[in-house]
Amino acid sequence: MITIVVGHRGAGKSKFLERVVAYHGALGQEVHAFDLDREIERRSQKTIEQIFSESGEAGFRELEQQCFRQVYADAQAVKGSAFVAVGGGFVEGLKGPLPFGSQILWVRRPSDRAGRIFIDRPRLDSEMAPLEEFLARFATREALFQRIHHRQITIPEGWDHLNDFEPTLLGLKPAALNASMTVLPEHLGNPLRLEDFIQNKLQMGLRYFELRDDLLSDDQIEMLTKELPSEKVLISFRRRKTSERLKRLSAPFATDWALELGPSPFDHNKIISVHERFDGESIDEVVERLKGVKADHYKLAVPVHDYIELWSGHRFFKEDSARHSFLPNSPNGRWSWYRLIQHKNMHLNFVRDGVEGSSADQPVIFDFLRYPEKAVGFAAVLGSPIGHSHTPAEQSRFFGEKNIGVVAIDMPEVDCHSLSFSILERLGMRAAAVTSPLKMLAARICVHLDKKSDELGAINTMLHTSNGWLGTNTDVLGLEAMLKSLELPPTVAVWGGGGTRLVLKSLLPKAHFFSARMGKEIWVERAEPEFNPELLVWALGRSRVEGSEKPPANWRPNYILDLNYSEDSPGLEYALQTGAKYISGRAFFKAQASAQRDFWAREIKD
Repeated sequence: MITIVVGHRGAGKSKFLERVVAYHGALGQEVHAFDLDREIERRSQKTIEQIFSESGEAGFRELEQQCFRQVYADAQAVKGSAFVAVGGGFVEGLKGPLPFGSQILWVRRPSDRAGRIFIDRPRLDSEMAPLEEFLARFATREALFQRIHHRQITIPEGWDHLNDFEPTLLGLKPAALNASMTVLPEHLGNPLRLEDFIQNKLQMGLRYFELRDDLLSDDQIEMLTKELPSEKVLISFRRRKTSERLKRLSAPFATDWALELGPSPFDHNKIISVHERFDGESIDEVVERLKGVKADHYKLAVPVHDYIELWSGHRFFKEDSARHSFLPNSPNGRWSWYRLIQHKNMHLNFVRDGVEGSSADQPVIFDFLRYPEKAVGFAAVLGSPIGHSHTPAEQSRFFGEKNIGVVAIDMPEVDCHSLSFSILERLGMRAAAVTSPLKMLAARICVHLDKKSDELGAINTMLHTSNGWLGTNTDVLGLEAMLKSLELPPTVAVWGGGGTRLVLKSLLPKAHFFSARMGKEIWVERAEPEFNPELLVWALGRSRVEGSEKPPANWRPNYILDLNYSEDSPGLEYALQTGAKYISGRAFFKAQASAQRDFWAREIKD
């Protein structure tokens, strides 16, 4: 079997290929890996950058197709499995179909949609801003990958190392997910995809394949009931005009009747669910309406607007966890962490393969696999936006050894108050990493801050004790470690900063600090008109760019020290614009994360 690995530019296909080889090797299985970009360089004796420079993108695409044919022939000649990873634009330039009989594996990351900026790859359109360049091709490539793939794997941010969960996604070892999954029209895209989907999910131990009548036709549902084990079929009625044919067909299978459709037509209700709320209806009122119908199991899956409503739904779940399921919904997936911390405790919990799914609040399968089987609480990274965070990957081993899960909670500033934290405590939150824009607000939640954090008025690390929340700021230690590794020039400027500005001021007392929002220097009586920094510390995230000013046009720093590590950071864009050497904030993140573990370890016992 030859597997062709596709995915967006920068999705991590090359590193994924290295891990695939290691996973097969650990099982004593023969596997061969071919990275098409590396093969192009080896066979042409030129770098990708040189080829783009000499022949342009069109010339590169022609060479790419030619080399692919040669590599594929080599892959056919080897024994065992073979994987061929192709570039993000390979499918766009494809002339004719991909080789018949090969499996197409789509490797995805949540940050694909946000876009990426590259400082070490050829530009594809220098007339566009770097991020616009990526996003301009995103939709076309996304649609192509969606159409041709047989299997997709979504790898959360930061998991670019060997782990225990990808082998299950690859079908190399079984699992016992005990979660359900909604079959989407895309799963029926071609017979090979459907066959792989069913076999792969059965091997994972999926509880139910949900067949929804508002997503699939009656013919499709009937076909699937013949392909799936009967005990794994869940037919969900969501269509306003229900089909008599489907009602008859559903007789041997588990069914889920949505209360918003009216009275159930069945004598015996396996599952009764509710997905909509009346205007002004509270969660408790929805629950009473739901429990007014006799059923084996009740599923509460309505929109939830705040933490108070979340707690009301959680009370319903805990009232009878064997017969109640609570699946909060939101437009942006803000409650996916709640579904994750319930893990296998909830009889009906749903997962998804990729960015899509029947609900944005469904955890991806990778996260469901990595969450501790019998967690005794959870740690969280709090902030907004939070999708780029590497904290769950960085801290999972530390907390996993203590049987504590790690989740990412998208918490806007309006939710960062004592009532939300009280509910999170009751749900089992024992520790937290805090990111922008919450660092100063979170400090007010704590009953005790160490001296440095109190002086700064901002924290990035929290620990719950019997006396309340303790707080500290490991940004100081992380920045100290990062700055010690550099030879600082005489002139340093800091652009932005927010909750990190005072930390930077304590470490860089001679630096010039600028408000990105106003575009002016602060903490000075009079700005230097000819000031031009040699080092610019970039402390402005992508979410804060709109409404902020750019550094003066005459600045030409030699170095950009970016406190961000996300691949869409505007600091990357500025480094490309000015030609400055770019220093990523990854080292800063790693150093402060290590200090966080030291802080948590003082109180959290195995």
